[in-house]
Amino acid sequence: MKFLVLFPLLFLTSALFGQDIKSSKYHYDLSIEKVNKGDIKGAMKSLDEALTIDSTYQDAYYLKGYIYYQTNRPQLAVIEYDKLLEINPEHSDALKNRALSKLRAYDLEGAVADHTLRIAREPNNAIIYFDRAYCKGMLRDFQGAIEDYSQAIKLNSDCKEAYTNRGFTRINALTTNGVIQPSAEQTQSACEDFLKARELGDSTGEDMIYVYCSKQDKKSEKPKKKKKKKKDSK
Repeated sequence: MKFLVLFPLLFLTSALFGQDIKSSKYHYDLSIEKVNKGDIKGAMKSLDEALTIDSTYQDAYYLKGYIYYQTNRPQLAVIEYDKLLEINPEHSDALKNRALSKLRAYDLEGAVADHTLRIAREPNNAIIYFDRAYCKGMLRDFQGAIEDYSQAIKLNSDCKEAYTNRGFTRINALTTNGVIQPSAEQTQSACEDFLKARELGDSTGEDMIYVYCSKQDKKSEKPKKKKKKKKDSK
């Protein structure tokens, strides 16, 4: 199984020499070496040994959660991040990863709750608003998603993905409520988002522009100068 190399292998190999084999750090470092070699099962065993020695060893819980997430076992990842956050509620990376794990596990309400905690700690972080907006959109809380995408854009006006996703959310809000063929007036704000995203370099919404935004798209293009016809010389 291929796995992300977390730390330089040679450094960790040398770091094991001289360590107390009964220490949590020894087994933690050994687990990283095993991860780098692709021995995930062995790495998890070493992490369990580290936690048997010291049940409050935060890095071991974090790495177990990370491994579970990367090997598509998000429910187990959530359990490890829960344990870590019980020990250290201020561990921001654990909270972020728990939110991502909950999303992958389709616990969308839980993911929104975690992102809300993150926003309380980092109210000026556009990425967190973007992440929460995505979860709200999955829950069909379209208005809440639009508000979060708008806040992400307010904090980072160059966030092209936020414009694109806000446009999709606005279209979804219409079509989900039975508006199968929305008018140009109804799709105007969504089209503005798609066109702005394209201007910033994101062409994900091109199909939406073609379907809903033909009039706005023409307005966004600069008129081409007509070439003067040369008179035939007789």
